[in-house]
Amino acid sequence: MLKINAPHGAAGEGWQKAGSVAPVSVTSTFSEMFLLNSTFSGFGGYPPGQSSIQVLVNEPTTLTALYRTEPNLPVLAMVLLLPLLAVIVYLMATRGGFDSLRARLKRVRSAARARSKSNTPAAETGPLESTTELPTRNGTHLPLPIGDELH
Repeated sequence: MLKINAPHGAAGEGWQKAGSVAPVSVTSTFSEMFLLNSTFSGFGGYPPGQSSIQVLVNEPTTLTALYRTEPNLPVLAMVLLLPLLAVIVYLMATRGGFDSLRARLKRVRSAARARSKSNTPAAETGPLESTTELPTRNGTHLPLPIGDELH
């Protein structure tokens, strides 16, 4: 007789001819609860991790399938991230976050268009001369390169 103790079912148990080899298999992963999975870790007395094994049946034999409980990471991530995303969207909508983001994007686009319309590339500023005035282009002050000082 071959008996298999497995909480999620097994294939291969029952009466076997003495001296025969019986194939045994169990479910490798089973969803316990919404956030937890049972993962097969091995049969007691056999190499770990093999959910299908061959058992020599010489006498009445009982196998026990060992499982470990692990979190279901994709479901857990969704459960944690969806409320966080909802709070972020709510805060952005109630505090004008979307409007300020649109305004910033509009300013960046208009600055890029203005730069592309002028024939002077942004990198052509030339060397700085000894002066107390900051370099300008189109009426706006340009940042000084690192290491250059005003004299």
